[in-house]
Amino acid sequence: MILHKIFHLHMSVDQARHRLANVQAYRHRLTDIEQVDFSGEGTSHWRVRLPFGFKAEFMLTDVCSDHGAPGWLFKSIEGNVETLGTVSFHAVRPDLAEVELLMNYEICSPLWRALDAVFHLGERFVVKQLRGLRRHFESQATTVRGPARVLAHRMTAATT
Repeated sequence: MILHKIFHLHMSVDQARHRLANVQAYRHRLTDIEQVDFSGEGTSHWRVRLPFGFKAEFMLTDVCSDHGAPGWLFKSIEGNVETLGTVSFHAVRPDLAEVELLMNYEICSPLWRALDAVFHLGERFVVKQLRGLRRHFESQATTVRGPARVLAHRMTAATT
């Protein structure tokens, strides 16, 4: 399954990247993230809780210095779901950053795959986490064009 989500933050790309990289500031808003460990310069290990008791673990790596464009790459390392994806940042205007999430995931369980086909569990999980980010930025008095509203119009999901 491929998920593509876009949302906008009213701040520069550098500010958006810096604020999103500060996971500890908003970690409490991401209710299904069990643990985030920083294992080195630009690398973190994430453990997430999925619906129906499923779990996934992935590594997130900062790829800004390697490719010149700000962004992150993530890949699953353990769990019931195999993921590979990117988070990239684009300047719409100097004061408006577009954050793009592109994720490919494969569900290892036939039950979860069937449930996902009917209930779009992967998409719901991602949207729920983005809503947590939105609440964080709103509580920090940062204007956010909401992920749920923008994503509803700028999201694609397709099976592969």
